[in-house]
Amino acid sequence: MRDDWLYDEQNRYVSSSRAIPILDIAEKRERLRVATEIDEYGAVALSPDGKTLAVGLMRGVRLHDARTGEPRGELTAEPAFGITGLVYSQGGRVLAASTDLGGIAAWDMPDGRVRFVSEVPKRPAKAIAISGDGRTLATVTFAASVCDARGPFGLSPWPFGVWSIACGVRGGAVHLFDASTGVRTRSTTYEEFVDAVAFSPDGTAVAAGGSGLVRLWDLATDDSRELFRADGDWSVRCLVYSPDGDTLGIGLGNGERGKLVLCDVRRARARAESDGLSGPVRSVAFSPGGTSLVAATPRSVVLFHLDAASADQGRTPSR
Repeated sequence: MRDDWLYDEQNRYVSSSRAIPILDIAEKRERLRVATEIDEYGAVALSPDGKTLAVGLMRGVRLHDARTGEPRGELTAEPAFGITGLVYSQGGRVLAASTDLGGIAAWDMPDGRVRFVSEVPKRPAKAIAISGDGRTLATVTFAASVCDARGPFGLSPWPFGVWSIACGVRGGAVHLFDASTGVRTRSTTYEEFVDAVAFSPDGTAVAAGGSGLVRLWDLATDDSRELFRADGDWSVRCLVYSPDGDTLGIGLGNGERGKLVLCDVRRARARAESDGLSGPVRSVAFSPGGTSLVAATPRSVVLFHLDAASADQGRTPSR
């Protein structure tokens, strides 16, 4: 999904529109463009069979025929919510969404029957992932709100007394839900913010990242370890596992710059990276065979061909 802003010769705003280009990767061309209204929220997901495009908006999900772009129906649920992320289960039988209420919603596909709507944990969820067996959903949110008492000039309230109370969110959290019922089953919190989440292919671990750091949560032991730490002011925007689970694709952003990193999961180190992309990497995906990787920025979609020998030596993948 991309926003197009039109300006005149004096750089004055004229109009804006939102569109979803569907690309033919083999031919490296735009095959179709689906137009949609400007909305406060936005998310897209393509069904595993490639036939249906799901578009998340402020009040539900609109379905389109991915071959023609024609609308095929809408999915709604109560209470109304804004869609922040969308994901299909591996077989396409379930479509799940993270919401601005902090919980999740799910529909049985293709009939569009509401499976459940969960409203916890009451903080906007920023991403959603589903395990390979389709049994568990994961979202990331802000952690709990924290209030600090302050004295004069921001000093400790002791011994001056409390002059003000400053409240805000601190850190991030990962939440797991039962994909059949929407019941939250487990949560873990981190000191840093988290904006992206991904299940390992075998469903035994969850990777989460945000403030330049990626952590791996082992679901069997409940332990968490650092998997990757970016240098400088890079922020993690998106995550994806390779089909074999050995590599984690990490999309990063730093202002108008973007970078893609391939991380060796077992060794917890970067295997290869490509920087200088035209804007922060907002989405990343492996091909089914794991030999290619696609990264999307606000200005471009880049296809990388992964050379195993080059990756093991830390060289940039070809594109």
